[in-house]
Amino acid sequence: RWTSARAPTPTARRPAPQSNAANERPARAAHAATAPLMDATPGRLTHLGRYQIVRVLGRGAMGVVYEGLDPRLNRPVAIKTILKGHLIDETMAVEYTERFQREAQAVGRLAHPHLGTLHDFGEEGEVAYIVMEFIRGRELASHFDAGDYFDLPTAVRIMGELLDALAYAH
Repeated sequence: RWTSARAPTPTARRPAPQSNAANERPARAAHAATAPLMDATPGRLTHLGRYQIVRVLGRGAMGVVYEGLDPRLNRPVAIKTILKGHLIDETMAVEYTERFQREAQAVGRLAHPHLGTLHDFGEEGEVAYIVMEFIRGRELASHFDAGDYFDLPTAVRIMGELLDALAYAH
C-alpha cells in the first residue's frame, strides 16, 4: 500500500473503477463484548471491539481488511482481520495468538513517517484483528494494474521511502 503523505504522480493515468460504497456498507448494530457483531447478511461484520465496520477494502486467503470507525475518537481506521478458524489445530491456534500479540506490540512501538501507525489489536471469537491508521489513497499495485508509469525521480523517491521504512522496521 502507498504510505507516503505525498501522492505519487504517474505520467500516464487511466480512470480508476468506481465502487458502489452504498452496497458495501453493513447495517449498524449495538456492540456486544463476546463476539463480533453481524448484520442480517450471514457472515457480515458490523463491529469488532469498539470499532464500527464501514466497508470492505480488500480480501486475502486468511482474512479481510476493512475501513472502520473509532467512535470514541470519531476517526477512520483500517482493520485487518485474520480468521483463526483457518489454523490446523488448537496448538497452532494458541501459538498463533501468542505470536500475533508479540508482533502487534512490536509494530505498536514503531513511529515512522512512511509506516502506518498501529492503534489497537484484539480478538473476538475466531477473529483476530489489528487496528491501524487509515491512509486514503490508491495502492501502489493499482497504479501498475492501470498501466500508470512513474517518471524516474518519482520512482526513486517512492523506492527511497519504502526502503527507509523497511530499514527502520527491521
